[in-house]
Amino acid sequence: MAYALGGQIKKKELNEEEKMAFNLNRGIFCGKDSISLSASFYELPPAKAVFEGTARPDTINVYSVAEGIVEVILPDGAQAHGVSKRSGQSVIWTTEDGRVMGLHMLLTFNANIMHELIVMKLYENGKIDDPIKQRFIEEIYDTERPIMRHSLIKVVLCFLTGLTK
Repeated sequence: MAYALGGQIKKKELNEEEKMAFNLNRGIFCGKDSISLSASFYELPPAKAVFEGTARPDTINVYSVAEGIVEVILPDGAQAHGVSKRSGQSVIWTTEDGRVMGLHMLLTFNANIMHELIVMKLYENGKIDDPIKQRFIEEIYDTERPIMRHSLIKVVLCFLTGLTK
């Protein structure tokens, strides 16, 4: 979506730590990602509606799957509201006029989908081996980092329907 609105997508240059992780997992990531939310996220009308009167976390956890690493450069005037701790990329953003909201994450995926339809298919097709499969499964079911996809789905619903209460 960012590209369609004038942004850019290019191959990301990896530092040594990123190269090691990338090679270790055969260029695939599957697991959880923490998203750092900026104060501007909570100023968006749909986020205000969802989080009004509740705790406003600094970070949220979502599921993430990636094959290869690219850098997304947002369109001119776009404002970032959430940044991936894993990639450093803006994953929640809006256009300057607020008419478009971009979310680069898998909000509709749950642990079962991640396990059965992503990890097991990668394994069955020979893209990952036993140790990588086990590492991905452990990360998916890690109870120390709960997923907060429902709150973000509500924000998206409010954005799409125009509901602010």
